[in-house]
Amino acid sequence: MNRLTLDTAENVEAVVSVSDLDYSIFKTFKPCRNPRGNPHRSKVKHYLDCICTFDIESTRLPDIEQAVMYIWQFNINDKVTVIGRTWPDFFDMLQKIKGVIGNYWLVLYVHNLAYE
Repeated sequence: MNRLTLDTAENVEAVVSVSDLDYSIFKTFKPCRNPRGNPHRSKVKHYLDCICTFDIESTRLPDIEQAVMYIWQFNINDKVTVIGRTWPDFFDMLQKIKGVIGNYWLVLYVHNLAYE
């Protein structure tokens, strides 16, 4: 899949496949400030200042009484949308993101999580 760039009034958005994603984009996000409270807790989590969203599209196959996913979308801070077709592609992408961000946590909102 080639990179599709959408120039909107506010910013430039890109739609890419998993293989075309530049994972170094995660290095550009700064860590969030620590919340108030006891700074000496042993298990403080450090989050990146980046909001990601995830959604899948699925269809129900009445012949076998099963629903299947046919595409997923992963948006990074409202700038880049990654599109994939298989669960292994999604999990591989998450592993590569984890390799880039290291010990930081990434907030990921999932649309209709109960149904995914």
